Amino acid sequence: MPSRGTPEGGTELSGAERHVARLRRAAVADPARHLPELGYALLRFGSLLAADTDRHEESVRVFGEAAGLYRRLAETGPDLHLAGLAVALQRQALGLGLLGRREEARAAAREAVGLWRGLAERGVDGSRAELAGALINLGNQLAETGRHHEALDRVTEAVEIRRSLVDPVEGTGRGELASALGDLGVKLGEMGRQDEALDVLRAAVTTYRDMADRGRRTTRGGAEETGRPEGPEGRSVGDLLEHAAVAFAAARALTGLGRTAEADPYFAEAAELRAEAGAREPAAVARLDALLAAHGYRPTADGRIRRDAASHGDGSRHGDGSRHGDGSHESGSREGGSHEEGGTHHDRDRLHQFFGRIDRLNAQALSLADGGRPDLALAPLDEALTLSREAAAGRATPALVALARTLHNLGLVRAWAGRRAEALEAADEAVHLYRRLLGTAPETVRPLLADAADSLGSRLAILGRHRDAVAPATEAVALHRQLAATDPAAYRAELARVLNNLSIRLCDSDRHAEALAATQQSLEIHRSLYREDPGPHLPGLVHALSNLALRLARVERHDEVARPTAEAVRHLGELGRLHPRNDVAALVESLDWLAWYLRKHGHAEVARETARAAADLLRRAPKPGR
Repeated sequence: MPSRGTPEGGTELSGAERHVARLRRAAVADPARHLPELGYALLRFGSLLAADTDRHEESVRVFGEAAGLYRRLAETGPDLHLAGLAVALQRQALGLGLLGRREEARAAAREAVGLWRGLAERGVDGSRAELAGALINLGNQLAETGRHHEALDRVTEAVEIRRSLVDPVEGTGRGELASALGDLGVKLGEMGRQDEALDVLRAAVTTYRDMADRGRRTTRGGAEETGRPEGPEGRSVGDLLEHAAVAFAAARALTGLGRTAEADPYFAEAAELRAEAGAREPAAVARLDALLAAHGYRPTADGRIRRDAASHGDGSRHGDGSRHGDGSHESGSREGGSHEEGGTHHDRDRLHQFFGRIDRLNAQALSLADGGRPDLALAPLDEALTLSREAAAGRATPALVALARTLHNLGLVRAWAGRRAEALEAADEAVHLYRRLLGTAPETVRPLLADAADSLGSRLAILGRHRDAVAPATEAVALHRQLAATDPAAYRAELARVLNNLSIRLCDSDRHAEALAATQQSLEIHRSLYREDPGPHLPGLVHALSNLALRLARVERHDEVARPTAEAVRHLGELGRLHPRNDVAALVESLDWLAWYLRKHGHAEVARETARAAADLLRRAPKPGR
């Protein structure tokens, strides 16, 4: 942080620190007089500390002290002290999040939202704007702990508040609205809702452009009245950089959708804004440049924004894994990634060996899990994860892909080993990595993200977070549709599988009509695949038929349930060895429920056959560790 002079003659930070020390001493002698002033000084001191990345721990402690002080003052004092407490908690949450202390950050952010909401309900001036900022902060903290649906709700509420605060005549509040729209667009993109994300990001960019036009008109009018030449557009450097970040997000969204020609103007817009901000305050662009680098881009010498050639390559493919069962109605994922590095021949050989070691550890773990020993598979995956994180420290795309693949496999194996919460943590990190890499290496990453998103839906659902599970399941379907459109032979079966999984997520979220439609689409593909090659596609057909029966029952189409159930039971007799990790408990439970339902609605014979098939399936299910 640049040093700026203070009346005391030192830096602003050291001056703030001395001021806090003086007020602490004064507050001991006269708390009524000096505690409110100390609270304000602590907020200022904490903010200056937070600007230094090496002093986030200190800033969190200072904000914690401020929160404790304002909490005491608020017990008997006016709303001003509640506002001080809310500010302290909100800033503390930001720092805790940067330090990776996610649960603490979420708790502080949630309390800040509650305080601002109460102040807004009492009509305290400025509190609605502060509530919007606190909601966005809470949304970010929720997303970092995998609660994406809740995060989206909070950010959407913030956008509506920002929209209501825009002055239609003066235009004040438009910058805050544009910023909130940018946050919403990014959040939708993180949830895989790319088309919606793009619409919102474009709206944010349009709002920023309107602000710039209004600023130019205002400046021009002022110049005509005074006879002075036109000055800057009236936008701060911060506004320019936020506009650039949103334009960059829109460009990445279009790139991820394969619409690269449409993305180019947004990249150019972001580059122009960066150049303007850099001309006014060169050091300010560092944060934008870090954002570009995090997504595999960099500013070039000729003033453009381009993919970093060092961060991606077409490379050679290593470590293609195999597909594994993941629940009675779901299956696992295809692994693979590409690795390429420059440097000397010796360096390339060393990197090849390094990535080869990671791939072999992944393959060893998946083989153990495939043989029914997920408990033994965890050790090689933990080693692969350590190596992958070491490789990914340089932020090269091949290394990040290797890390995401390892995390995805770790999520699968932890789930098979019954470690569900830990499985979600790994799966969520894998999906976030793949989403960031999609625009950098779309051909490599798209199939990996498609499988990882489907797996994340499963991990969320198994923990009962069904509404959150719908978003990644929908993302998986959208990605598999893109893949199947270009390579039907490779991806048609996968599209049927993820449609089946989506139907389960929708049903568990009480969206039964949508669930039925997804199941019908899945079954249509499964029937076609079964007709072409019965053997490998029989399990998928059985699952789709049983799910269709369940979906029909849910929408009370009673007379249509018996036929798909009977067909599923007939095909169950044709199934050979069940996959060791294909947990059949859910399918058995479904068949038992269908047997009860069919008896209730007068289909006694089909009910008996269904109950008999469920019992036989349970006897044949592989036992853990075998």
